[in-house]
Amino acid sequence: MGKLGCIGYGAMGSALIAGFVSAGFSTREILVYDTSSTARDKAKQQGFLIADDLGQLEECDYVLLAVKPQQLETVAASWKQERRDQVVISILAGVDTKTLRAALNREKIIRVMPNLPAQIGRGVIAVHFPGEISDDEKQFVLGLLQKTGKVFEIREELFNAVTALSGSGPAFVLLILEAFAQAGVMEGLDFRTALDMAVETMVGTAEHLKAQKMHPAELRDMVTSPKGTTAAGLLVLEDEATRASIIKGIRAAAERSRQLQEGK
Repeated sequence: MGKLGCIGYGAMGSALIAGFVSAGFSTREILVYDTSSTARDKAKQQGFLIADDLGQLEECDYVLLAVKPQQLETVAASWKQERRDQVVISILAGVDTKTLRAALNREKIIRVMPNLPAQIGRGVIAVHFPGEISDDEKQFVLGLLQKTGKVFEIREELFNAVTALSGSGPAFVLLILEAFAQAGVMEGLDFRTALDMAVETMVGTAEHLKAQKMHPAELRDMVTSPKGTTAAGLLVLEDEATRASIIKGIRAAAERSRQLQEGK
């Protein structure tokens, strides 16, 4: 197993690296580069090797690129290497493989879009493998990503939709959970109890839907009695265009992802 490099040891970079360790990498086989002394200290304390400059990543067969999209130019300017067989795993939102190839002067670019729950091994991980990636490289990277959540192989032209749905999705879910808890408080529950109940309700419902493999409407009908409390609440939510608002929010996020991809 060749050494693995990581450029950017922030929240998502460190979460994915933790998954890679679970997949079999030793911390002493992972070389971390970050301009932040705090991130470097954290990686060092966790047992990883620290790179003083990007040139040291030449020895790595695979490199996780986990910086912010706006930092790509800075990384590209400093990361001058001639190793053409190195595989780059990029999690930069809104930056396509064509742009990455041009900036980094590399052919083997795998594009990945993880989301927040990857930090606890429950992420939704979208991945695109271009034709330059061999079957062995593909299977190796899939094995790594599967330790951080459920992996979906997605065509690159759909990555803006992925960014909006699963990438931004946790923020939308958290907004809904907060509204649930606030409603519980207004009806007399303390906030902590209301939030815990809201979280367990959402997680349990999602797990039940997953287990039953039903359409959401079918499961919803099972808890909606004629003239009951659920029916009364659903009527208000439909009246307030809740469903349409969520759809519009996700589509707005997808459009913003497209704009970022175009440099706007």
